[in-house]
Parts: sequence; structure tokens; C-alpha cells
Amino acid sequence: MATAVIQNQSPQVRLPGRIFRRRGRWWWKVQLPGQAAPRDRALRPEGSRYATSDRQRAEEIAFAIWQEALRAETEAKVKVEHAARTQRLKLHYRERMNALKDVIGSAEARAEAESAARARLQARLDDLRNQTPQTAPCECCGSRIPDDRLQRIDSGQRLCASCLDMLRQAARRHRPAVTGRGRPENS
Repeated sequence: MATAVIQNQSPQVRLPGRIFRRRGRWWWKVQLPGQAAPRDRALRPEGSRYATSDRQRAEEIAFAIWQEALRAETEAKVKVEHAARTQRLKLHYRERMNALKDVIGSAEARAEAESAARARLQARLDDLRNQTPQTAPCECCGSRIPDDRLQRIDSGQRLCASCLDMLRQAARRHRPAVTGRGRPENS
């Protein structure tokens, strides 16, 4: 691909394609960024119906067309990249939001389950507080004692703590003293 050098511009700036003269007017055969194939373009000054006949003016017009094509191509690429990045970010944040919704949902379900369990336990505790304890009579003194505080002795009788203590003291008083050989002493 041949390049044309712009006269009054920096020497590093070179235009692609070929600037040529047709019937005394300047044309440019070039494939601009974003186009599939090269084509001939008349280098017309703005507002004119015909291509310019001045070479320097033709190069300036070609340079302006090239700049505009690059700007448009760059802008299109940026828009595409921006749209792709926006879609990726939307997807990422949508996934993150769904994950947070799941966490919140499970936390709410756990809180509801704990609240229901707490209510059941409180109801059970209230029932236990409202129940009158089961009582039974002591088979020695006859007083009514809560059932769980009565002690069953070897004979099967159920005694309160005070009667059981009295029974043990009486048994100690009547027990014969034991000698070193395990036999009772003769008194």
C-alpha cells in the first residue's frame, strides 16, 4: 500500500492509500478504518460540489477524513468494549445480588426457625411452671411431699428426708459395736 506524505504536517504523519489526480482534481484511493475494501474518494473542500485542484489542500482534506475515520472507529470500539464491560459487570453484580439474597433468605429462615423453637420452649416452660407438682404421703409421718423428694428404702416404703434421717439415727443407736474380727462384742 502506497502512502502519501503531508507537506505542511509533521514528517512522521503519513496517510495510507494513494492520492492521485483525475481530470485536474485530486482523489484518494484508501480503505478507511472500519471499511471492508478500498475505494476512490473525491477530496472535496467542505461545502464544495467538486474535488479540489490544489495538492496541498487535497492532502489536508485527506488528513481530516483520516482523522475523522480513526475517531469514529475508536469511538465505535470504545462503545463496544464499554457495552461488553457493562454486561460483564451487570452479570457479576446480578450474581452477587442473587448470592446475597440467598444468604439473607437462609438467615431469615434460620431466624424464623429459632423464633419458633424459642416459642415452643417458652410454652413448655410455662406449662411446667403452671403444673402443680405431684405429691405423695410420706409412709412414716404422713405429710404430703413432692413425689421426686421421697426416698424408697429396702422394705419398699417411701420416706421423706427427715423421717429417713431419724430412721438412720435410730439404726446407729441400736447397732452392736463391732470388734476387730467383725463379731459383735459381748456386753
